Amino acid sequence: MTVTGRNLIGFGFFEGAALSHVRRAGPEGEALAAFVAAAKPTSYTTLQTEPSHALNLQAGDAAETGSVAAVAATMDALMRNPTNRAGAVIPDASPAGPFGTLPAGGAVGNAGAIHPGTHSAYNCGSGMISDFADADQKAVRDAVDAATHFGFIGRSAANGTTCLVMQHGSRGPGAGRYVWGIRVANSRRKRLSPATQQDNARIPPDTPEGEAYWDALHRIQRWTKASHTAGHASAAAAGLAMKKRFCNAHNLGFRRGDLFCDAKGATPIDPFLLPDTPSVQILPLNMAEPVLPIRGGVIDRNLGFAPHGAGRNLSRTAHKRSLGSFSEAQVFAVELTGIDARFRSGRIDVSELPSANKPATTVRAQTVRFGLAEVVGEVHPCGSIIAGNRERGALWRKVVHACGA
Repeated sequence: MTVTGRNLIGFGFFEGAALSHVRRAGPEGEALAAFVAAAKPTSYTTLQTEPSHALNLQAGDAAETGSVAAVAATMDALMRNPTNRAGAVIPDASPAGPFGTLPAGGAVGNAGAIHPGTHSAYNCGSGMISDFADADQKAVRDAVDAATHFGFIGRSAANGTTCLVMQHGSRGPGAGRYVWGIRVANSRRKRLSPATQQDNARIPPDTPEGEAYWDALHRIQRWTKASHTAGHASAAAAGLAMKKRFCNAHNLGFRRGDLFCDAKGATPIDPFLLPDTPSVQILPLNMAEPVLPIRGGVIDRNLGFAPHGAGRNLSRTAHKRSLGSFSEAQVFAVELTGIDARFRSGRIDVSELPSANKPATTVRAQTVRFGLAEVVGEVHPCGSIIAGNRERGALWRKVVHACGA
């Protein structure tokens, strides 16, 4: 008897690795039955009825009440997915994407399944910090400004040295990987779990598609890290001595045995999740507030993750509407007094200014209150380089322009 992919689907498999094994080993009769009994994947077809997750988020004021309620509701819906085993909402959380998808500032553990939607199209948003001994802040800022679109310059409260922080993701390459992954996941969704919504479709990890997706995901991580390294090297190339450097990554998938831990806009702080970096990680809040070096580990409430920023209560568009008659220049002058903030597009993007985010003090306080991470330092800002709004004054149409002093 020649076993085919159709036979294996009838047994509950999805061709892939199982078909390769059967064709190679050639089990028949009782041997084939034994293989099916031992290797048949768990069937996840129905939604869970009693989802639970750790909500490490409280409304700090009336403006946050609606955002917190929306985050809790979408997380409840997400946790009904058949493969979900654990979930956590981090203090910078805000709704992101269709209802029932992982909010920005959320983490989830899925049993035996890869969910592209849980780390989103903005793959591997990540941060890197370099400490330059005895370097002048302006020298670092100018060196970075000549080489990249992103950068945050500040002074370490601990030793007075100048620090460079960058935070960005993979953009186009990561989005391409995501689109492919979602398409593959949905090609199997009706057979795996027809009750699951399209944005939460999954890929079995032991299939060629699952292995290819996982490999692509982490290639993007390495690519993004190399991009950060090149940006930081621009300061070193200017003759500035680097004292130390470390980095992290969010919007990425991690694996603990059969459990796939995904985070969208949540920074991994468990050393297991970032084996090639030190235990200290980075929490940038906004352009006017200190960047916080943090450290911690995995607890029941966090799955090994902490905030990655200050998050948002309003969408970019809603925030712009909330400013009323104030001009972009007026908002910029009030919110970034004394900070050299440069938009590479040549236009101020108010959706990136501090008022667009949740209060930094609230995110910091809740991170400590829920025991998610320990704050071990501060880097006080003096300047920031931002790409700006790509729809207005796109970089390929405009020259570099400094909007700050």
